[in-house]
Parts: sequence; structure tokens; C-alpha cells
Amino acid sequence: QIFALFHNKKFTALLDSNGKVQKIEGIDDLLNKIKEATKYGGTAAGQSFINEDFFKKAITTGTSFYPGKPVKTGDTWITEQLIDESLQITTKRTLKLNEINGDIATIKITGVVVNDNAGMKVNGQQVNISFDGGEDGYVKIDLRTGLIVKSKISASGDGARTCGPCGT
Repeated sequence: QIFALFHNKKFTALLDSNGKVQKIEGIDDLLNKIKEATKYGGTAAGQSFINEDFFKKAITTGTSFYPGKPVKTGDTWITEQLIDESLQITTKRTLKLNEINGDIATIKITGVVVNDNAGMKVNGQQVNISFDGGEDGYVKIDLRTGLIVKSKISASGDGARTCGPCGT
């Protein structure tokens, strides 16, 4: 029901040269409708997590590969993005502009996904999570819009969880 409110809604995301959303314009009406829809009956989940920051993070996830400077075929650059604040999961990627064919740029992605063995309290118990992984693939970007038109990324990982006073 909440996501039906998104239909035909327009807003503008202003990005920096690295693809991070700096500001979103025209989203106040949508956020007010979400707030009103969750005001009565049911939970207030929409009010607690669907906000401007939610949209900034969602858009940045799909645009965080921008190089921040002009690049030519064969150039590489490195990006780092915090994926989950509570678990301190970060992606560190090396990107390479493989080719430009017309208005489509193909960017090769190799990266690692790591966390800093972050811990959190769940129902009063300490939970520690460690995770390491990798990713490999590509994205194809429409140079006119800066948006992904195709992507293929394979990811793998290994992790562990310990919780409670005995560390199991």
C-alpha cells in the first residue's frame, strides 16, 4: 500500500561528481503522503525508515561508481561506500572504464566487501558479525543520463556471527 504512493511521483536528485546524492528536490509531497498513510492503523514503519535519507542512500547505491573526474578508456579509480551503518559493512571497489560504444560506457568492477567485526545489541544480548567477500562484474552506463542500463555483478562471501555471553 505504501509503495503505491510512489507511482508517477517525480523528484530530482542532485549528485556530486562521485555519484553521492547531495540533495533531493520535490520529495516533500511524497514524504507527507507516506507519513499520512502510516498515521492510522498498522505500524509506523513508513514513517521510521522511508525518509529523505532513505532515498539518498537508495539512489547513491546505484550511482556510487562515478569517477569524480574525467576519465578515458583504460583509466581506473577506486570507490568506497558504507552499505550498512549498524554492521559497518563497506564495499571497496576498483573500477575501470573498459570501453565506450556510442553513448554507452562499460565499467569493469572488482571489489571487496568487508566489515569491522561490528557488534550490536539485539534483545539485550551482544551480537558480533564478521563478513568478508568479493564482487566482480560490470555496469553499462548511458552517458546521456548517467544511469545504469545493464549490469552483471557476481558476489561471494564468508561470515560468522557470535552472540550472547558465551560467544556462540
